[in-house]
Order: sequence, then C-alpha cells, then structure tokens
Amino acid sequence: MKKALLLLASAALLFAGCQKEQIAGTDGNGETVQVTVTAGLDGTATKAAADLDGNAAKVNHWVFEVLDAGGKIFYREVRTPEAGTLTQTYNVSLIKNQNYELLFWADSAGVYYNTENLQEVSLKTPATYKANLDSRDAFSAHKSITANGTPVSVELKRPFAQINVITTDLAALWEQAAKSAKQDSVYAANKPVDFVAKIKVPTTFDVLNQSCGLPSEEDVIMMADSCYVAYKADKKTPKDSTNYLLHLNPATLYMDYVFASAGENDVIDINFSFKSNSKEISYDFTSIPVQANYRTNIKGKLLSNDTEITVTIVPTWLNPEKDVDYPQEEQGQD
Repeated sequence: MKKALLLLASAALLFAGCQKEQIAGTDGNGETVQVTVTAGLDGTATKAAADLDGNAAKVNHWVFEVLDAGGKIFYREVRTPEAGTLTQTYNVSLIKNQNYELLFWADSAGVYYNTENLQEVSLKTPATYKANLDSRDAFSAHKSITANGTPVSVELKRPFAQINVITTDLAALWEQAAKSAKQDSVYAANKPVDFVAKIKVPTTFDVLNQSCGLPSEEDVIMMADSCYVAYKADKKTPKDSTNYLLHLNPATLYMDYVFASAGENDVIDINFSFKSNSKEISYDFTSIPVQANYRTNIKGKLLSNDTEITVTIVPTWLNPEKDVDYPQEEQGQD
C-alpha cells in the first residue's frame, strides 16, 4: 500500500512538472530569446546641409537602454564608435513574450548632455553655453516591443528644433565696402561678433515620452562665435589674407538647438544681439515656431538693421522647398 502511494505521488509530481513546462512554453516565463536591434539616425536629417550644420558628422556617443514592464532598467549599454557612424546593432537577451521599452540616445562624445538618466537628459551647463556648435547635435528614439525574437529596427530623430538666424545682406555690404578698401581688412571690419541670445527654453528631455521639460524660468544666455567664414576664390579653401569670397549668401549668423516635444508645435521669444562695425544691433524675435526635428529659419537684412523679417519652419530638417512662412507682425530692434 505504501509503495502504491509513493507511485501515485511520483505520478502527480510528474504531471505537475509537465503542466509547468507547458505554461513556460506559452508565456515565456523564464525562457529567453535573442533580439537583434538595429538603430540608425534619421536618413533625411543626416545629409550634408548647405550651411554644414546638421549632418551628424560628430556623433560618436550612443546610449541604449531596455526598460522592463515595471519601468526598471533591464539592460544598458554605452558605446563610443568612430565619429559619423550612423548605425549601431545590438544583440540582447530578453525574456520571451515580455514587454519592453527601448530607449536610444546619440550625441557627440557626451560633452553637452547628461545621459545617465535617459528619462531626464539635461544640458550640462544650462545657464550659459555656446551656440554655433554643430557638435551639440543629438538624436533619440523610443520603441515598445514584445520579445519574440523578431529583429527590431529603430530610427533616431532629433529631440529638438534647430534655430537659424540668417542675414541676406552680407554679400552686398561686402561688395560695397570692398570698393574702397582691401578685402581682408573689410572682412575683419564687417564680420559680426559677440552674438548673444536670451531665450527661455526647456533644459531637459524625456526619451521615453519623447517630450521636453518646462521652459526655464530665467533666460538661458547663449553666446556664439561667428558661424560663417570667408573663402578664397576656389570657394573651398579658407584663406587668412586677401581675395576673400563669401562661402554662403545668405549667411547664417547664429544656430542653436532647442529641446522640443515630438509631434507638438510651440513658440518661443528670442532677444538676439550682436556687434557689426562696432555698432550694437538687437532684435526681439517674437512667437517663433519650433518643432522637434525641424529647422526654424529667421531671415532678414539683419546687418543693415532692416525691419523686414521672414520666419520659416522647414519640415524634415533639410528641405527648403517645403518652407512654410510665418510672418512677424513687428520686430523690435535697437
């Protein structure tokens, strides 16, 4: 009798074991699968631009995080590939049939952004920092998946708008001044300097929700060196003496990256000032539209202190043929 009871108990345990194995095969409890994740930067946003900004040539710092269903970091990897590498492939073991959130961030050497927490990426020095630096360019993405072994492909886009202040009168002023002076001295005299922008902008970005934080209560003060250079006659080689030709006309005076939420439109105000021919020039640009992964261009005869200003927002970053005009009713200037 005792032997029979033991046999029955063994059979029950075996049956229970078979049930557990079947459940494990159904919901992936404890079973892992290898998932290949390919992350690439937005193709339309990485083509070389006329102003040389925004082609991702300096991106060399990638952060990849996997969050579990409870929001905890399941996996994190930081890479520093060669600058300009536009694609990364990750192989990660995940629990089968479980839900995960994939977070991605790519920037230049991790110099300008705190990325220890991808749900609160922040500017490292938000009080005063440099504009006209394409090395501040960055990309991010978020993707929800269920782990089943299927390869995953993700496209990273910019978490901010690019603001461009562009003058359309630099060449004309250059030619006018060049009639009575050597071009090298004209270049030194007419080159705008000491660019300063005061602007209330968000200083954090949440990769999970693809949203920026609230604008800063105080103005963020943006300093900038000149964003354009003069080139010799072949228009390829910078030259530091005579025979200058302008590389660009219109010429970008100021370029800045501003955090913006994906799929949302916002407006900002900018007080922009600089010196030209030792003269102080200042503009108040109001209700400027910004959108993540878009370029906003502010154009006018800024060096001539002209009142006619045109503001356009360019979809897909590098597509000037699709500019949409946002007229400014009046721009304050000193």
